[in-house]
Amino acid sequence: INPAIYVFSDQNYLSFKKTIMKEGQKNDTFLLKENQMRVIADFIRYIVVGGLAFIIDFSCLVFFTEIVGFHYLVSAPIAFIISLIFSYLLCVKWVFKYRVFTNKRIESSLFCVVGLFGILITEGILIIFTPVVGDYKIVKIISTAVVLFWNFFMRRYLLFKPAQIKKSNSDKRP
Repeated sequence: INPAIYVFSDQNYLSFKKTIMKEGQKNDTFLLKENQMRVIADFIRYIVVGGLAFIIDFSCLVFFTEIVGFHYLVSAPIAFIISLIFSYLLCVKWVFKYRVFTNKRIESSLFCVVGLFGILITEGILIIFTPVVGDYKIVKIISTAVVLFWNFFMRRYLLFKPAQIKKSNSDKRP
């Protein structure tokens, strides 16, 4: 079963769950598959949001560096912060179905802290590899891939970790 099919619709998710249960698999097997599907589905949605955030980030980086005239090490965090705000809004609305914190100030602050570590990773990669590669734009693309994984896994497990799934035959999406 291709998890990408089940990313965008709760109805598809319920259909997937019924299919697994009809195949006579043990509940434990289903729970493992269900947990894997949730991580994969969240990650696919995160890639979509991350792709849009990257377009904003990269566009702002080039704009501030080449049009405004800032140094790329100054432009990078400005662009990252702009894309971070966009990313947060879409992550809480669409990517992650569960929330650890009910207090939005705490949640958004921790989201930003993870993002700040992402900025540090980005800056470190830019500082180290731009002189070697010769083009900050290419290095930025490479750093984005690294930061994508950092951000997803830290945010998912610190801020948007689902509660443990209990064994039940309910069709309600966990």
